[in-house]
Amino acid sequence: MPQLPDNRTPKHGDIYRFYVYETIETAGYPTEAFTQLGISPIATQELHFRPKLVVLKEKGKP
Repeated sequence: MPQLPDNRTPKHGDIYRFYVYETIETAGYPTEAFTQLGISPIATQELHFRPKLVVLKEKGKP
């Protein structure tokens, strides 16, 4: 839940509307990167994508 502008604490069941966009973010390192650098691979989570919801501003209660 994003921080509301007036520091209200949302309650279970409250409905809010926001202007948002969805994107992805990458994380980790592909194993091939270590091979290309000529070093032994270290433990990572491999290269993966995560969905991310970015809240721009509150639209108001319905």
